[in-house]
Amino acid sequence: MLRRVLMMGVLMGGLPGIVAAADTKGESKKEDATVLRSKIADGQSTCGAACRVDFNQELGVSLDYLNTIGQRISSARCAPDPVELALAAQALSVAEQISGKKATVTSAQIQAEALDLGKMRGVSTELAALALLTPDAATRQDLEKRIADAKKREAEARAKTESGEQSKELEGTLTVINHSGKGLRIFASGQFVGYVPPGHTYNFYVHDHNPTTHFDAYCAQGGELVRHAHLFGHHHRATWHID
Repeated sequence: MLRRVLMMGVLMGGLPGIVAAADTKGESKKEDATVLRSKIADGQSTCGAACRVDFNQELGVSLDYLNTIGQRISSARCAPDPVELALAAQALSVAEQISGKKATVTSAQIQAEALDLGKMRGVSTELAALALLTPDAATRQDLEKRIADAKKREAEARAKTESGEQSKELEGTLTVINHSGKGLRIFASGQFVGYVPPGHTYNFYVHDHNPTTHFDAYCAQGGELVRHAHLFGHHHRATWHID
């Protein structure tokens, strides 16, 4: 059973799962019960393509590390790596305090993005690192609870693997039909699923421990978020048309 399948990678009790993809271009397929459709225009913009921001100029300071911080942020988004995002946010915050200004992309935006990504992925070590990098006490308290849940999930997954028992987590197949002229990188709840070329149809095997699965499609060239969606409830299969 697929637990809200739609874009972002494979989560297996907080641990990376295995993704299989097949190009089915040209095949006639029976439409799945769960079908979502979106257009490129429906995409929500992220807090900016950081690699194109001149942080030294916008902040009015001269700090060598700002020359590469945009690439750090973009690479962390592509990975995706919530801890690296949080570290970049911390470094950017220092520059903001020195200059008294904010650039197009701010440390607060990157920090919030890091926390959202870390919570979706649910990896205990990542959550622990984020807790150490978070100044807000309430946020740290929330992360501590999530760390405990993630460790329990991970221990259960290890026990099942060692005993040879199959996972009881819900899982299923996500079919992404890319009608757009853009190559898309697909994610599910913070995990990378795979790449879908323009005009192609790919199948991905996905499962996720979250109550709601969050799906994202990013343009492979520019790195912009093309589409964000969620899927609720239990599904064996889901199909996403991106026009």
